[in-house]
Amino acid sequence: MRYAIVAFITFVFAAPVAFAANHIDLTGKMRPGLYEATTHMTIKGMGDMPAKTSKSCVTKEDLTDFGHWSKADPSAKITDVSLKGNHLHFKMTSNKGGGLTTMVDDIIFKDPEHYQFRGNISKDVNGQTYEMTMKSDAHRIGDCTDEQKK
Repeated sequence: MRYAIVAFITFVFAAPVAFAANHIDLTGKMRPGLYEATTHMTIKGMGDMPAKTSKSCVTKEDLTDFGHWSKADPSAKITDVSLKGNHLHFKMTSNKGGGLTTMVDDIIFKDPEHYQFRGNISKDVNGQTYEMTMKSDAHRIGDCTDEQKK
């Protein structure tokens, strides 16, 4: 059980949370650069996990071709994509890492350098389903280095 939970958390934090819609250009909604996000997770039956702060590089390509990263996972499917004003909604499914993962997510662009992410995620591992909610607040902290853009 511990392995399943660790694998679940690893998948969620490894997923490029802020970049998950296809055929939508978000150039005007978000500025390329280095972002710092503080993420709070609650796993059903386990409660709140400690908050985690992470950094990620958002490139111009991420904004103009938002689904490009999903090509690395042939099982990934992005559906139910909508952009209304500053609110991006999408659903993503994947079989990567064993078991089906389903994410239903919303991103609110507060301004070009600040966004909020809200997601509901379920992961099937060995016949057991784990459910969690995620909330992130992120802000731009500077430019990405060439190394971070890779």
